[in-house]
Amino acid sequence: MRGRSLSLVGAAAIALAAVVVAPGPAGARTTVRPSYACSPTLPVPGPAGRDLSVTASLRSTRATLAARSSGGLVQPLTDLRVDVRGPSGAWERPVPRVVSYLLSMGSEVCLVAGTPAPSVIVLAYSGGAHCCYSALGFVDSAAGVARPLARVDLADFAALRADHGHVVVRAGEGAFPYTFDNYAMSSEPIRLESFDGHAFVNVIRAYPDLVRADARTWDGLFARYPSDLSYLAGWVADESLLGRGASAWRRVATLRSEGRLHGTLGYPSGRGFIGQLRAILRALHYPSS
Repeated sequence: MRGRSLSLVGAAAIALAAVVVAPGPAGARTTVRPSYACSPTLPVPGPAGRDLSVTASLRSTRATLAARSSGGLVQPLTDLRVDVRGPSGAWERPVPRVVSYLLSMGSEVCLVAGTPAPSVIVLAYSGGAHCCYSALGFVDSAAGVARPLARVDLADFAALRADHGHVVVRAGEGAFPYTFDNYAMSSEPIRLESFDGHAFVNVIRAYPDLVRADARTWDGLFARYPSDLSYLAGWVADESLLGRGASAWRRVATLRSEGRLHGTLGYPSGRGFIGQLRAILRALHYPSS
Protein backbone atom coordinates (compact mmCIF):
# COMPACT_ATOMS: atom_id res chain seq x y z
CA MET A 1 0.00 0.00 0.00
CA ARG A 2 1.38 3.37 -0.94
CA GLY A 3 0.51 6.95 -1.90
CA ARG A 4 -1.03 9.81 0.02
CA SER A 5 -4.51 8.40 -0.46
CA LEU A 6 -3.62 5.64 1.97
CA SER A 7 -3.26 8.14 4.79
CA LEU A 8 -7.06 8.40 4.80
CA VAL A 9 -7.73 4.72 5.47
CA GLY A 10 -8.20 5.38 9.17
CA ALA A 11 -10.28 8.51 8.49
CA ALA A 12 -12.43 7.38 5.59
CA ALA A 13 -15.56 7.24 7.75
CA ILE A 14 -15.41 10.92 8.80
CA ALA A 15 -18.75 12.41 7.98
CA LEU A 16 -18.69 16.15 8.61
CA ALA A 17 -16.15 18.73 9.49
CA ALA A 18 -17.22 22.34 9.76
CA VAL A 19 -15.03 25.38 9.42
CA VAL A 20 -15.55 29.11 9.22
CA VAL A 21 -13.78 31.61 7.00
CA ALA A 22 -13.99 35.36 7.49
CA PRO A 23 -15.41 37.12 4.41
CA GLY A 24 -12.96 39.12 2.35
CA PRO A 25 -11.89 39.88 -1.23
CA ALA A 26 -11.64 36.78 -3.37
CA GLY A 27 -8.15 35.32 -3.14
CA ALA A 28 -6.94 38.11 -0.84
CA ARG A 29 -4.08 37.39 1.57
CA THR A 30 -3.82 39.80 4.49
CA THR A 31 -1.29 40.14 7.29
CA VAL A 32 -3.80 39.93 10.16
CA ARG A 33 -4.11 36.52 11.77
CA PRO A 34 -7.78 35.43 11.89
CA SER A 35 -9.39 34.47 15.16
CA TYR A 36 -11.31 31.21 15.13
CA ALA A 37 -12.50 28.43 17.41
CA CYS A 38 -13.62 24.86 16.75
CA SER A 39 -15.85 22.50 18.66
CA PRO A 40 -15.04 18.97 19.80
CA THR A 41 -15.86 16.33 17.21
CA LEU A 42 -19.22 14.61 16.94
CA PRO A 43 -19.29 11.05 18.31
CA VAL A 44 -20.29 7.97 16.34
CA PRO A 45 -24.02 8.36 15.52
CA GLY A 46 -25.20 5.26 17.39
CA PRO A 47 -28.79 3.99 17.74
CA ALA A 48 -31.69 5.40 15.74
CA GLY A 49 -33.12 8.59 17.18
CA ARG A 50 -29.97 9.61 19.02
CA ASP A 51 -29.45 13.40 19.00
CA LEU A 52 -25.93 14.66 18.35
CA SER A 53 -24.51 18.14 18.67
CA VAL A 54 -21.21 19.98 19.07
CA THR A 55 -20.67 23.67 19.81
CA ALA A 56 -17.93 26.22 19.16
CA SER A 57 -17.73 29.56 20.96
CA LEU A 58 -15.91 32.68 19.82
CA ARG A 59 -16.25 35.76 21.97
CA SER A 60 -20.01 36.29 22.29
CA THR A 61 -21.05 33.99 19.43
CA ARG A 62 -21.89 30.29 19.67
CA ALA A 63 -22.37 27.90 16.75
CA THR A 64 -23.86 24.43 17.09
CA LEU A 65 -23.86 21.65 14.52
CA ALA A 66 -26.68 19.22 15.29
CA ALA A 67 -28.06 16.04 13.74
CA ARG A 68 -30.00 12.87 14.52
CA SER A 69 -28.90 9.28 13.91
CA SER A 70 -31.04 7.01 11.77
CA GLY A 71 -29.33 3.88 13.08
CA GLY A 72 -28.68 0.88 10.87
CA LEU A 73 -25.41 -0.44 9.52
CA VAL A 74 -24.09 2.84 8.08
CA GLN A 75 -25.79 5.06 10.68
CA PRO A 76 -26.82 7.90 8.34
CA LEU A 77 -27.59 11.29 9.80
CA THR A 78 -30.85 13.16 9.42
CA ASP A 79 -32.07 16.62 10.40
CA LEU A 80 -28.65 18.22 9.99
CA ARG A 81 -28.71 21.87 11.00
CA VAL A 82 -26.55 24.79 12.08
CA ASP A 83 -27.66 26.99 14.97
CA VAL A 84 -25.84 30.31 15.55
CA ARG A 85 -26.49 32.67 18.44
CA GLY A 86 -24.71 35.99 18.89
CA PRO A 87 -25.07 39.74 19.41
CA SER A 88 -26.98 40.16 16.15
CA GLY A 89 -29.58 37.56 17.11
CA ALA A 90 -30.11 33.86 16.49
CA TRP A 91 -30.70 31.75 13.39
CA GLU A 92 -30.98 28.11 12.49
CA ARG A 93 -30.67 26.65 9.00
CA PRO A 94 -30.64 23.11 7.62
CA VAL A 95 -27.49 21.57 6.21
CA PRO A 96 -28.38 19.99 2.85
CA ARG A 97 -27.36 16.41 2.22
CA VAL A 98 -24.62 16.20 -0.38
CA VAL A 99 -25.66 12.70 -1.45
CA SER A 100 -28.46 10.31 -0.55
CA TYR A 101 -26.87 9.56 2.80
CA LEU A 102 -24.33 11.11 5.11
CA LEU A 103 -22.13 9.48 7.74
CA SER A 104 -20.71 11.10 10.84
CA MET A 105 -17.67 10.34 12.91
CA GLY A 106 -15.40 13.21 13.87
CA SER A 107 -17.61 16.12 12.78
CA GLU A 108 -17.00 19.61 14.13
CA VAL A 109 -18.13 23.20 13.80
CA CYS A 110 -15.85 26.25 13.93
CA LEU A 111 -16.17 30.02 14.07
CA VAL A 112 -13.84 32.57 12.52
CA ALA A 113 -14.22 36.25 13.32
CA GLY A 114 -15.70 38.38 10.55
CA THR A 115 -17.60 41.62 9.97
CA PRO A 116 -20.42 42.07 10.74
CA ALA A 117 -20.63 38.43 11.88
CA PRO A 118 -18.74 35.17 11.40
CA SER A 119 -19.18 33.04 8.30
CA VAL A 120 -19.89 29.34 8.67
CA ILE A 121 -18.62 26.63 6.34
CA VAL A 122 -19.79 23.07 6.75
CA LEU A 123 -17.42 20.60 5.15
CA ALA A 124 -19.75 17.64 4.58
CA TYR A 125 -18.45 14.12 4.01
CA SER A 126 -20.55 12.25 1.49
CA GLY A 127 -20.02 8.77 2.89
CA GLY A 128 -18.80 5.83 0.88
CA ALA A 129 -15.58 3.88 1.00
CA HIS A 130 -13.12 6.61 0.09
CA CYS A 131 -14.32 10.18 -0.25
CA CYS A 132 -15.57 12.92 -0.80
CA TYR A 133 -16.37 16.30 0.75
CA SER A 134 -18.58 19.25 -0.15
CA ALA A 135 -17.99 22.65 1.41
CA LEU A 136 -21.19 24.61 2.10
CA GLY A 137 -20.91 28.29 2.95
CA PHE A 138 -23.25 30.18 5.29
CA VAL A 139 -23.24 33.88 6.19
CA ASP A 140 -25.22 35.75 8.84
CA SER A 141 -26.68 38.81 7.14
CA ALA A 142 -27.51 42.13 8.78
CA ALA A 143 -31.16 41.05 8.79
CA GLY A 144 -30.31 37.91 10.73
CA VAL A 145 -31.10 35.63 7.78
CA ALA A 146 -28.67 32.88 6.86
CA ARG A 147 -28.58 30.45 3.97
CA PRO A 148 -26.02 28.28 2.24
CA LEU A 149 -24.67 30.72 -0.31
CA ALA A 150 -22.19 28.47 -2.04
CA ARG A 151 -21.05 24.90 -2.51
CA VAL A 152 -17.86 23.40 -3.85
CA ASP A 153 -17.17 19.68 -4.21
CA LEU A 154 -13.80 18.45 -3.03
CA ALA A 155 -11.96 15.16 -2.75
CA ASP A 156 -9.79 14.06 0.18
CA PHE A 157 -7.49 15.74 2.67
CA ALA A 158 -10.07 18.43 3.44
CA ALA A 159 -8.70 20.58 6.26
CA LEU A 160 -8.46 24.18 7.38
CA ARG A 161 -5.27 26.17 6.87
CA ALA A 162 -4.42 29.71 7.97
CA ASP A 163 -1.73 31.51 5.99
CA HIS A 164 -0.87 35.22 6.03
CA GLY A 165 -4.07 35.92 7.95
CA HIS A 166 -6.29 34.21 5.38
CA VAL A 167 -8.13 30.95 5.99
CA VAL A 168 -8.54 28.42 3.19
CA VAL A 169 -9.93 24.93 2.85
CA ARG A 170 -7.21 22.55 1.71
CA ALA A 171 -8.21 19.37 -0.13
CA GLY A 172 -7.27 17.09 -2.99
CA GLU A 173 -8.43 17.44 -6.60
CA GLY A 174 -11.12 14.82 -7.16
CA ALA A 175 -10.77 14.26 -10.92
CA PHE A 176 -7.64 12.09 -10.63
CA PRO A 177 -8.58 9.05 -8.48
CA TYR A 178 -9.73 6.07 -10.55
CA THR A 179 -8.74 7.89 -13.75
CA PHE A 180 -5.10 6.83 -14.06
CA ASP A 181 -4.91 4.12 -11.38
CA ASN A 182 -6.93 2.56 -8.57
CA TYR A 183 -7.90 4.74 -5.64
CA ALA A 184 -5.14 3.78 -3.23
CA MET A 185 -2.46 4.48 -5.83
CA SER A 186 -4.00 7.68 -7.22
CA SER A 187 -2.67 11.19 -6.89
CA GLU A 188 -4.88 14.06 -5.77
CA PRO A 189 -3.11 17.33 -6.63
CA ILE A 190 -3.49 20.01 -3.98
CA ARG A 191 -6.50 22.33 -4.10
CA LEU A 192 -7.22 25.41 -1.97
CA GLU A 193 -10.63 27.05 -1.75
CA SER A 194 -11.46 30.37 -0.08
CA PHE A 195 -14.97 31.40 0.94
CA ASP A 196 -15.21 35.17 0.46
CA GLY A 197 -18.69 35.53 1.92
CA HIS A 198 -20.38 35.04 -1.44
CA ALA A 199 -18.73 32.12 -3.20
CA PHE A 200 -15.85 29.68 -3.01
CA VAL A 201 -12.81 30.77 -4.99
CA ASN A 202 -9.90 28.54 -6.00
CA VAL A 203 -6.82 30.36 -4.68
CA ILE A 204 -4.19 27.66 -5.22
CA ARG A 205 -2.04 29.88 -7.46
CA ALA A 206 -1.48 32.23 -4.51
CA TYR A 207 0.37 29.46 -2.63
CA PRO A 208 3.28 28.34 -4.85
CA ASP A 209 5.22 26.99 -1.86
CA LEU A 210 2.46 24.45 -1.18
CA VAL A 211 2.24 23.53 -4.85
CA ARG A 212 6.00 22.97 -5.03
CA ALA A 213 5.87 20.68 -2.02
CA ASP A 214 2.95 18.78 -3.52
CA ALA A 215 4.83 18.39 -6.82
CA ARG A 216 7.82 16.93 -4.99
CA THR A 217 5.54 14.37 -3.35
CA TRP A 218 4.15 13.07 -6.65
CA ASP A 219 7.54 13.18 -8.37
CA GLY A 220 9.08 11.14 -5.58
CA LEU A 221 6.31 8.56 -5.71
CA PHE A 222 6.57 8.27 -9.48
CA ALA A 223 10.33 7.70 -9.16
CA ARG A 224 9.62 4.79 -6.81
CA TYR A 225 6.63 3.42 -8.73
CA PRO A 226 7.04 4.35 -12.43
CA SER A 227 4.13 2.16 -13.51
CA ASP A 228 1.69 4.31 -11.50
CA LEU A 229 1.06 7.07 -14.03
CA SER A 230 -1.36 8.84 -11.69
CA TYR A 231 1.66 10.10 -9.76
CA LEU A 232 3.10 11.50 -12.97
CA ALA A 233 -0.26 13.11 -13.73
CA GLY A 234 -0.32 14.82 -10.32
CA TRP A 235 3.20 16.14 -10.86
CA VAL A 236 2.32 17.53 -14.31
CA ALA A 237 -0.74 19.26 -12.83
CA ASP A 238 1.32 20.95 -10.10
CA GLU A 239 4.09 21.91 -12.51
CA SER A 240 1.49 23.54 -14.75
CA LEU A 241 0.29 25.68 -11.84
CA LEU A 242 3.90 26.75 -11.25
CA GLY A 243 4.30 27.87 -14.86
CA ARG A 244 6.51 24.93 -15.72
CA GLY A 245 3.98 23.02 -17.80
CA ALA A 246 6.03 23.10 -21.01
CA SER A 247 9.02 21.38 -19.42
CA ALA A 248 6.71 18.90 -17.67
CA TRP A 249 5.14 17.88 -20.97
CA ARG A 250 8.58 17.53 -22.56
CA ARG A 251 9.38 15.00 -19.86
CA VAL A 252 6.15 13.16 -20.63
CA ALA A 253 7.03 13.11 -24.33
CA THR A 254 10.47 11.73 -23.54
CA LEU A 255 9.01 8.97 -21.38
CA ARG A 256 6.67 8.04 -24.19
CA SER A 257 9.47 7.95 -26.80
CA GLU A 258 11.42 5.67 -24.47
CA GLY A 259 8.43 3.36 -24.09
CA ARG A 260 8.03 4.15 -20.40
CA LEU A 261 4.41 5.38 -20.33
CA HIS A 262 2.97 1.98 -19.46
CA GLY A 263 0.55 2.33 -16.56
CA THR A 264 -1.49 -0.09 -14.48
CA LEU A 265 -3.44 -2.65 -16.48
CA GLY A 266 -6.89 -1.33 -17.32
CA TYR A 267 -5.91 2.34 -17.07
CA PRO A 268 -4.64 4.77 -19.76
CA SER A 269 -1.10 4.34 -21.08
CA GLY A 270 0.95 6.02 -23.78
CA ARG A 271 -1.05 8.28 -26.09
CA GLY A 272 -4.25 7.54 -24.17
CA PHE A 273 -2.66 8.77 -20.92
CA ILE A 274 -1.50 11.98 -22.57
CA GLY A 275 -4.91 12.69 -24.10
CA GLN A 276 -6.78 11.96 -20.87
CA LEU A 277 -4.48 14.13 -18.77
CA ARG A 278 -4.66 17.06 -21.17
CA ALA A 279 -8.47 16.82 -21.19
CA ILE A 280 -8.66 16.85 -17.37
CA LEU A 281 -6.29 19.79 -16.99
CA ARG A 282 -8.22 21.73 -19.62
CA ALA A 283 -11.56 20.99 -17.93
CA LEU A 284 -10.18 22.11 -14.55
CA HIS A 285 -8.74 25.32 -16.06
CA TYR A 286 -5.11 24.53 -15.34
CA PRO A 287 -2.68 26.78 -17.25
CA SER A 288 -2.16 25.50 -20.79
CA SER A 289 1.26 24.84 -22.26
